[in-house]
Amino acid sequence: MAEAKTKKNLVGKVTHLYHKIGVVIVKLSGSVSVGDTLYFEGGEHNFGEKISSMQIDRKDVSFAKKGDDVGMKVSGHAREGDKIYKE
Repeated sequence: MAEAKTKKNLVGKVTHLYHKIGVVIVKLSGSVSVGDTLYFEGGEHNFGEKISSMQIDRKDVSFAKKGDDVGMKVSGHAREGDKIYKE
């Protein structure tokens, strides 16, 4: 019997990363909020992570929308070009 697939919605793409501090910059194509779980896909190191904080222009925000460039802390190994999904 086939397993039910969970629908994932594309919400952004990693445009830049800062390895030393574990921060990615994401160009959003959908909305996200602190507390959402995002799934980073694009290489060998796909991972999911719950958003604990986000910033726009170095100011903390709890919600971001399509078109925003958002910085967020991640513990997984993201790469430029990774696509980001939300269930």
